[in-house]
Amino acid sequence: MKAKIIFLGSDPIALPLLDALAQSPAQLLGVFTQPDRPHGRGQKCSPGEIKTWAMGRNLPIFQPEKKPGKDEIAWIYKNQIDLAIVLAYGHLLTQAFLDAPRHGVINVHASLLPAYRGPSPIETAVAMGENQTGLSLMRLVLKMDAGPVMAQTTLPIHPEDTSAQVRQRMAVAAPQLVLEALRPILSNNAVFIEQDHAQATYCRMLTRADGAIDWNLSAQTLDARIRGFTPWPGAYTYTSEGLMLKIGSAQDLEAPCNAAPGTLLAASDTGLYVATAQGTLCLKNLQRPGAKMLPAGLFLRGFPMRIGSVFGGSHLAEQAPLSVKG
Repeated sequence: MKAKIIFLGSDPIALPLLDALAQSPAQLLGVFTQPDRPHGRGQKCSPGEIKTWAMGRNLPIFQPEKKPGKDEIAWIYKNQIDLAIVLAYGHLLTQAFLDAPRHGVINVHASLLPAYRGPSPIETAVAMGENQTGLSLMRLVLKMDAGPVMAQTTLPIHPEDTSAQVRQRMAVAAPQLVLEALRPILSNNAVFIEQDHAQATYCRMLTRADGAIDWNLSAQTLDARIRGFTPWPGAYTYTSEGLMLKIGSAQDLEAPCNAAPGTLLAASDTGLYVATAQGTLCLKNLQRPGAKMLPAGLFLRGFPMRIGSVFGGSHLAEQAPLSVKG
């Protein structure tokens, strides 16, 4: 008899995994995902990509506004679900829900646990300048991302990677990690190892304010943050006149600089060269309000910049640390 599984997820990162589960020997009986949310300029409610995927396969879809409740748990028992698989769901689960599937609930977390527990592990790992990250397959427990780990996959973070590129790499890697684990889990032969909780680090939910560039940081740090915050929350700075400019990409030139942080040193087709607390950062793609993101040369043709002007200033909000230890 085929094992009966359900999936919980809300992020398109899970689509390759869903495709793999649908073709696996197990029987996918239902999908849990976030409620439909307003999107776009018209703020119309439309189904997310996970729901659209499930609708196309006529699967039961559950969209509780908060955590799944009694009705959803009763459905799991009625249908004798063997295992629940979670990837980027976005809702907390109760102990009653964790106990409902015969073999429990497993979660694919986008970091090498115990590092970067929390809601923004991909963006934070890139923004912190890490050169590798990965996926961890863990048994879900009530404490956030603290369950024992069965398997991990290590993935590189290349020097020019954005969080979007790392996310895509994880989406491709997730199916093999999960499919290889199904047989030992369903046969009660899986080995789960407790995390070293003393080494745990936590990342927080990112906000729009995190994208504000603090020129008092080093060029190396800002390079990593801009890549980590692409596409969300997006990096931006302010001109000396108070106009916000979005930054699409940048590069740490590893060149010394003695000017005040935020000073525009030079501007050409290759980029805007800006002083930081340590080194020079080259802004390669920029966008002003109401316009498109453009390479520096095209940007400057429509928006010339005065050499010696200073970016940043009083518009910068105080930013909380991206990651903290245990």
